[in-house]
Amino acid sequence: MSRQDSKLQRWIERSLLSTGLALILVYASARIHTVVMYHAGLRSFAALSETGPSATGDAGEQRPEAPVDFRLWSSGRTSLEQA
Repeated sequence: MSRQDSKLQRWIERSLLSTGLALILVYASARIHTVVMYHAGLRSFAALSETGPSATGDAGEQRPEAPVDFRLWSSGRTSLEQA
C-alpha cells in the first residue's frame, strides 16, 4: 500500500465520519424540535381550553338556524328529514 493510497483512505474515512456525525446531528435536532413543538402545542391547547369560548370569538354564540335547502337532496332523504 503506497503513501498516496493511505492518504486517500484516511480522507475517505474522515469524510464518512464527518458525514455520519452531521446526519446524527440533523436527526437529533429534528427530534428535539419535535418534542419542543409537541409540548408547546399542548400548552397552547391547555391555555385555550382554560380561557373558554370567549377567547376564540363567537364560538359560544348561538346562531339562528337558517332554513335548509332541500333542492339537491334525494326525495327519500327529504321525506325522512322533514318528518
